Amino acid sequence: MTLAERFRKCMDGDKKVRPPFCHNFGPLPETLTRWQQEGAFKSSDEWFWRAGFEGEPDKQIGNWIQINGYLCPPFEQKVLEADSEAQIVIDAFGVKKKIMKTSSSIPQFMSWPVNSRETWQQIKGRLEPDAAGRFDADWKQQRNMVNASPLPNFIGGLPCGFFGAPRELLGVENQLVLFYDDPDLMHDILRQLTKLWLGLWRKIAGQARVDFVFIWEDMCYRNGPLISPDLFRQFLLPCYCELIEGLKQAGIKRFFVDTDGNCDQLIPLFVEGGVTGMLPFEIRAGMDILKVRRQYPELGIIGGIDKTIFAQGKSAVENQLRIIREMLKYGRYIPTFDHTVPPDVSWNQYLAFCLRLKELVYAAGE
Repeated sequence: MTLAERFRKCMDGDKKVRPPFCHNFGPLPETLTRWQQEGAFKSSDEWFWRAGFEGEPDKQIGNWIQINGYLCPPFEQKVLEADSEAQIVIDAFGVKKKIMKTSSSIPQFMSWPVNSRETWQQIKGRLEPDAAGRFDADWKQQRNMVNASPLPNFIGGLPCGFFGAPRELLGVENQLVLFYDDPDLMHDILRQLTKLWLGLWRKIAGQARVDFVFIWEDMCYRNGPLISPDLFRQFLLPCYCELIEGLKQAGIKRFFVDTDGNCDQLIPLFVEGGVTGMLPFEIRAGMDILKVRRQYPELGIIGGIDKTIFAQGKSAVENQLRIIREMLKYGRYIPTFDHTVPPDVSWNQYLAFCLRLKELVYAAGE
């Protein structure tokens, strides 16, 4: 059985089949440096193979079908200023930001490409589904490769989401204000994004095997969502319904949303909109995957392993394994860490945990 077949059967509720044993978030660069020193690795990928993961180190859950699903053409990337500690750049999304050279910390965002109706009109044409350049010159070769691949294939990814993409256009604070100050403009942005992804992804589904759609939102924080359920229902839910229903007609069956933070209040709205799975269920944000599983028995769940358990001690590790064992009984679950593994985790801690996790996964089905 290929990993793609295993993924589909697992997420479609076949309890006889165990889930793939894969990683969604690997180590931070600082963590990998520590592990290389501790484990005497010969290559940067060796941690993946020693832990026994299935698939490929740089593919996470599967093959990301590399189509430009956002601004086309992208902005020209430029370095505006630089010194020994940081550089200020314009990225491919048109975002101006300051990036530190000495760590993998989050950049400091300075400005975004849309700040008015006028700038929206200037950029809107880059979000047409038939814009030239969305498919690389070697698209046919890529298509043949993903169709033959044993790994799951997905479309979407960062920043393709009805909260995620406007966030990249406007900046999160400006975006949240716009829901109230100019709702017509926000609706126009969301209509254009729906048109883009429905047109483009239906075309891809007609040519390549698409095992799931990956919708990137990151619209929650530790204490809950960044927008209210009422705003979600008014602005985002119609887009989800239209997009997912249209893609179902094109033969796509699985739709996953990625959002960090506590998304409890939004799960019923995502489900109503047609979403079939979510990730990564950050435990430190208060997510309880057993509770979610019992409330939504048909929802696919990826993640839910607390990246901080090693710092909490042996009892936390044992409790985490107990939860995973229970989740595997229900099915539709792939256990992975809920974010990148921090540098306070030793190689021996990580390896011992992964080997025990692998035993649980392999015992969960054929």
